[in-house]
Amino acid sequence: MLLIREVSKILEQAIQNTTKVDKIQLERPKALQFGDLTTNIAMRLASAKKQSPIHIAKEIVDELNKQVDVVGVCEKIEVVSPGFINFYIKSDLIQAELDVIYHTSDYGSSEVGKGKKVVIEYSSPNTNKPIHVGHLRNNALGMSLANILEFVGFEVIKTQVVNDRGVHIMKSLLAYQKWGNNKTPEDTGQKGDRFVADYYVMFGNEAKKNPQLEKEAQDLLKAWEEGDEEVVALWDKMNKWVYDGWQETYDNFGSVFDKEYFESDLYTKGREIVEQAYDKNVVKKNSEGAYVIDLSEENLGGRESGEKVLLRSNGTTVYITQDIYLAVSRFEDYHFDKMIYVVGDEQLYHFKVLFTILKKLGYDWVDNLLHYPYAHVLLPEGKMKSREGKVVDADDLISEMHAYAYSEIEKRRDDISEDEKNKNASIISMAAIKYWFLKNNQKTSITFDPKQSLDFEGNTGPYLLYTYVRLGSVISKHAKIKNYNTKLLGDKEKEIVRLMIQWPLVVDSFLNHYQHNFICEYLFELASKINSYYHDVSILKSEDGVRETRLALITSVRSILKTGLNLLNINIIEKM
Repeated sequence: MLLIREVSKILEQAIQNTTKVDKIQLERPKALQFGDLTTNIAMRLASAKKQSPIHIAKEIVDELNKQVDVVGVCEKIEVVSPGFINFYIKSDLIQAELDVIYHTSDYGSSEVGKGKKVVIEYSSPNTNKPIHVGHLRNNALGMSLANILEFVGFEVIKTQVVNDRGVHIMKSLLAYQKWGNNKTPEDTGQKGDRFVADYYVMFGNEAKKNPQLEKEAQDLLKAWEEGDEEVVALWDKMNKWVYDGWQETYDNFGSVFDKEYFESDLYTKGREIVEQAYDKNVVKKNSEGAYVIDLSEENLGGRESGEKVLLRSNGTTVYITQDIYLAVSRFEDYHFDKMIYVVGDEQLYHFKVLFTILKKLGYDWVDNLLHYPYAHVLLPEGKMKSREGKVVDADDLISEMHAYAYSEIEKRRDDISEDEKNKNASIISMAAIKYWFLKNNQKTSITFDPKQSLDFEGNTGPYLLYTYVRLGSVISKHAKIKNYNTKLLGDKEKEIVRLMIQWPLVVDSFLNHYQHNFICEYLFELASKINSYYHDVSILKSEDGVRETRLALITSVRSILKTGLNLLNINIIEKM
């Protein structure tokens, strides 16, 4: 077991025995000056005990200092206002952990999820438009979430639901029928998704002048639902153009899926589930003959404060019926231990209703469902507006970022080929985009600043890559590291090792809070500290033994940076 996890286990058990509290969880302090581990247990007990947190904390510490296991791992335990208990791990244990970090390529991993399955749904675009900037934030969150869960042992199934039906899809189809003249994306030199999206925008513009087009789109949807061969054939062809275009974007961004679901396969499903619930008297029929479920006791608020329609009186399903079916079928397919929906925060209420209905229908696994919401992405120009054709395409942003990164590389490197410049620009620009989306709390709207995200000296993806490359450059100038000695670590080196041993705690903390910004903050702190160290201390010119130990130190830092970047789905780079 890694040092920080081993010490945490000892201390948590000791505090539990002392306080008689069932669940104790130590956390990472806000700064190293506050120790290696901390707990607020005294503040949690203050109200019940009717004593000050400081008094309770001191009593706990007095008891802990009597326990051999605790004294064996702690150099110091202190109480700080307003009642935190901070633990400082023994210096010799921290020094020795460098050897573990140096020899462990996946330091921080665990098997906490071994034998468990997680299904993640993310991306889920519409086939009448390209992938846009909001989808990029969604994909960054979804892919990183998958990587982290796999890192701690879970089997992860990555999925997306493609919205490929409905009247909005028919609008693109109708516009192409009227004004497409049998053109193809190849004829215009466009990606297929952009080609189709142009017809969606065209429909919107023409419908303002001719409202009759709205009815024609409805008629086209009816023809599609009835299986009209000509309509279905055109729908298939246009969808294929879109999928090809999306795939190019996904490949550039590093998004992958194990399973794709299509709304066209799902929209009529769920009827049997509702009818079975009706037989069990969980679902009723209203006066109009529609199947409804009563949500009045749940006090969900909004329009679902009373009855929710699950099947219309004519027998057709509604949107939430499809989601009920999909949740049930996924559980039957995978028997997951957790299902995570990475979907925008505008759907908070929808998932609240969905999970409530599933619970009323008797599915005991509903508690394993999690909506992982995120807020909007804005650019300096303002919020995206797809209906007016002002959507900020992911491809445009990726292209613009690539150009920025390429120009920065040209300023610094005139000794590498064009192919290498372009390859590096792609990696650096993707790091800039993904890190920007992940370093901010996903629950808050963010304004994406392309130039600031590429800053090689700020809290950015390129800065972390630069640090990784810089450390690699130093290591490459020395032969294989031999005979390093952790006892030769000075105070500056020990501080860096103290920070490194907290990496497993950062990973564990993610599982409790599901916030990527915790990981980004840690990696930036580690990169900043090692860059300051590199500036202040001679590594290659230091004496024998000390030099090797310092090289082992920066090699270990580099290994954690690589691991962290990989968890954020950011590719590393060896030269910059």
